Amino acid sequence: VAKPAEACQPLENSAEVRGKAVLVRRGSCPFVKKAEEVQAAGGRVMLVGSLHPYILRMGVEPRWKGLNTMIPVVMVSKRAYSVLVAESYMGGRVSFTEDAESSPGADAEAKAAGQEASGPGRTNSATWEPLEKLAKGEGWPRSPAYVTKRYGELKEQLHGFPDRLATLEDAYARKMKEEGLDAHTEKQANKDEL
Repeated sequence: VAKPAEACQPLENSAEVRGKAVLVRRGSCPFVKKAEEVQAAGGRVMLVGSLHPYILRMGVEPRWKGLNTMIPVVMVSKRAYSVLVAESYMGGRVSFTEDAESSPGADAEAKAAGQEASGPGRTNSATWEPLEKLAKGEGWPRSPAYVTKRYGELKEQLHGFPDRLATLEDAYARKMKEEGLDAHTEKQANKDEL
């Protein structure tokens, strides 16, 4: 775990993080600044913990600012970050294995073969972008009854993926609040309407 947690200044625990994947909390400075600090401390990978149940696309504008970043940078959900931090403090060890079927090249090959590029267990932009849009209030049906229906369909599809489900639940609660409705009582009322 980076100290300070947001890694917006030189890491105080560089000896501890050298050669390891470093957990960094999102916020307070650009992603590229965090990556530079982790890299300068000798970290091999930077795992950015989201402040939300969902992950976001990270980028650098203008692009040239990120040219000196040589380490992989990955964002994880708030839940995954919390688990990793807890494991770190308890002395747990985590290892990562690249899945050749999940690589960008595999997605391109699948698309070229006319196959679906992202399966149920795969995590890529096709997985998270629709959830990110829902979290921003975009992509929902217009009628509250159909919002609830869509929520139910997505909830069934995302069963077994706690981070994705938490994102959906958060997005649904926000949407219902935006409509001036309570998400929990509205579900029951809409069953009769559909």
